[in-house]
Amino acid sequence: MALRPKLADRLARISRIRLSTYAEAIAYCGNRAPHSVIQAQFSLSYGVACALATGELGPDSYSMKDLEVLQIEKKIILSEDQELTRRAKRGATLSIEFETEKLENTVERVTGDPDLPMTRDEILAKFARYSGLSAARGREFLDAAGDRRFSEISPA
Repeated sequence: MALRPKLADRLARISRIRLSTYAEAIAYCGNRAPHSVIQAQFSLSYGVACALATGELGPDSYSMKDLEVLQIEKKIILSEDQELTRRAKRGATLSIEFETEKLENTVERVTGDPDLPMTRDEILAKFARYSGLSAARGREFLDAAGDRRFSEISPA
């Protein structure tokens, strides 16, 4: 997502994308050219392509109907970052190559992991985004006691 603003209208001119990450990520999410929603959810290349093309990576991102996403996914090469694997660290480096230019970004920690927990505001924003409730309602939900949290949003 950090590189997306630098891509503007140049997505079609990308010649190659390389995602270097730890071995376990590739083992569990190395699915290339997914043909189902579940395969796309476990596909690093699809996730990267979707994020670059749409700026989104949420529940609705895995329809596999966006031809631009599918074209970008074909340009992605997955490779192991042996240093991340050795240190048992999550993270990745994304390199995007054009004919005469290379963009690169490295992420060494993943928001939501134990060593980088989400802030309350990040949790509220995510809750609002996926629940359809406002951040204010999300705050009420998180602050409510026990079963009262679910009484207004549960169909039962």
